[in-house]
Amino acid sequence: MQKTPSCKKLNPFYEFNDDSTRTRKNVMSPEVAQALTKAFKNVVQEGTGKNAQISLEVAGKTGTTDENRNVWFIGFIPEKHVVTGIWLGNENQKPLGDSSKLAAKLWANYMGSIYGNKQQAPRTIAPSQT
Repeated sequence: MQKTPSCKKLNPFYEFNDDSTRTRKNVMSPEVAQALTKAFKNVVQEGTGKNAQISLEVAGKTGTTDENRNVWFIGFIPEKHVVTGIWLGNENQKPLGDSSKLAAKLWANYMGSIYGNKQQAPRTIAPSQT
């Protein structure tokens, strides 16, 4: 009999405690941040992250490992100061048979349900056959 991995239900939300007494330090200049944001917006507007488009302006980056064993999309909505990510992979390290475009689509479904979809995306995506 195959052992089923146990799963814990995790709260996916993080509560930010704005401790104004804490000293904050910028890790990059505003000019560098603007240039990076512009590049990441381009990924969503014209590149591999096109599937991540929703009703708001999105910036982000897709990624894969060898043989598409892991795929992801990390996206942010500059206007809302929100960053979220989708990662897909198999515990047995078998290739997924899909690309990071799937992760971008799932990200759009998730974030679009919160902030509004640009285009109606399917609510379910069939798992790849491995």
